[in-house]
Amino acid sequence: MKIETNLNPNTKYDLHSHTTCSDGVLTPEELVFRASNKQVDVLAITDHDCIDGIARAKQEINDKNYAVKIINGVEVSTKWHGFEIHIVGLCIDTKNENLVSSLKQQQEQRNGRALKIAAKLAKKGIQNTFELAKEYAGDGVISRTHFAKALIKLGAVANFEQAFKKYLGKGKGAYVTPEWMEVEDAVSLN
Repeated sequence: MKIETNLNPNTKYDLHSHTTCSDGVLTPEELVFRASNKQVDVLAITDHDCIDGIARAKQEINDKNYAVKIINGVEVSTKWHGFEIHIVGLCIDTKNENLVSSLKQQQEQRNGRALKIAAKLAKKGIQNTFELAKEYAGDGVISRTHFAKALIKLGAVANFEQAFKKYLGKGKGAYVTPEWMEVEDAVSLN
């Protein structure tokens, strides 16, 4: 995809959006519908460690003849000197085998991390969180956001802030250090 160098100041861009393929609240189809209604001209779908929503969004645009252009994107979870850094990649090649394989590994890591979070929560007397978090994730990648929703539904906390302050935040009882790829590796994927 060619990036415009002479940008039109009247063009509306959204270069960082998430769908239910990661931790967003709208399906790819709903997201492009909303973008069209809000007169967004260029939309980048940048789900966490996942590119599954891009093809669905493009299909919806074609089916409904929306005037929205999609930029292929992804938000890759990485580590750097003990910090979690999210790298947003735009204009990615969704057919790049190295990228696809690396994202699949990230998704497997997310699933393994989710099982460990659920085990820690079970030790604290909060049962069935993995199943409920997975239900919230649907076909998407599971995240701590889905666990926060599960904790709220189970009555363990009242809101997202409490979920992270009490259980899911760094250093808290159900926090599991992720094994993300290095920043350098993420940058070299495409």
